[in-house]
This record gives sequence, C-alpha cells and structure tokens, in this order.
Amino acid sequence: MKVKNNLFIGTTAFLAGALVCYFFAQWSLLKIDTQVNVVDTIMAVISIIIGIFIAVHLQKRYTQNQNLYNYLVSKLDLLWSDFNFFFSQIEQTDTIELKQVTSFVKQFQMRNSALVKLLQPIALSNNLERLTDDLESLLANGLIKQNIVYYDGTKDSIINCGVRIQAEFTKIYLSINEKS
Repeated sequence: MKVKNNLFIGTTAFLAGALVCYFFAQWSLLKIDTQVNVVDTIMAVISIIIGIFIAVHLQKRYTQNQNLYNYLVSKLDLLWSDFNFFFSQIEQTDTIELKQVTSFVKQFQMRNSALVKLLQPIALSNNLERLTDDLESLLANGLIKQNIVYYDGTKDSIINCGVRIQAEFTKIYLSINEKS
C-alpha cells in the first residue's frame, strides 16, 4: 500500500512539474539564451567541484573524529565502570582478598595502557597508572593474613586516593570532549 502511495505521489508531482514547465515555455516572457559563455561555465564547474571536494573532505574528517571519540569514550567508560565496581567494594568493607586486588590492578593497567596508546595521537595523557600504583601500595601496606588485606587503619587514605582517581577520570573525559 505504501509503495502505491509513493508511486502515485511521484507520478502526480512529475506530471504537475511537466505541466508547469510547458506553460512557462509557451510564454514569451521566458527567454532562454542559447549562447554558452565558456568562461562562466568553466568557473561554475570548477566551483562545483571544489565545493563537493570540501564537503566530502569535511564530512570524512568529522566522521573519523566522531568514530575516534565514540571509541575512546567506550574504552574510558569500561575502565571507569571497572574502577567504580572495585572502589565500591573497598568503601563498603575493611577487607578485600589479595587475589582481587592483584587481578584488578593487572587488568586495569593493561586496559589503561591501551587507552594511553589511543590518547597519544590527540596529545592527551593520564595519570591513572601512577594513581593506581599509589592505591595498590596503600592496599599492600595493610595487614595481610591468609591472602586477605585488612586496611581499616588506612581506609581514609585509600578513599582519598580513589577520589583522586575519579577526578582523573573526569579530567580525561572532559579533555576528550574538548578535543573532539
């Protein structure tokens, strides 16, 4: 049904356009110059080609920047959500398994190094590696018994370090938004 409606509308528009053109062609007010000005024609063609080139080039650059932005933001969001999950575990309790700490730090450093490589072409850097090393050292300074880290005495320092990491995430996110 929809195809029939589109066909009917298209045919009606074509016939109406042909009718209007026929009436204008019959009027003596419409005078068409049959002489071709070569210089103006060449200038018009060159202008059209330059305009198309500029439009295509700008659209391509915009698309590349948008793709890079989306990719960077998705990588940053993944890293940030992993950190938030880990940090919420730290905030809720005074103990954490050593295995969780080491696996988180290892995975975080690996993902962060990939993010750093992506940020280099657009001249952005981050301090996440240094800050997570600080967090890891604070956790390692806690009492470790039977592969469980007890950090109740240094919890305030750990939370402050976590807040600095969150601020660094925010700074990176804002920098990405400014660059794209």
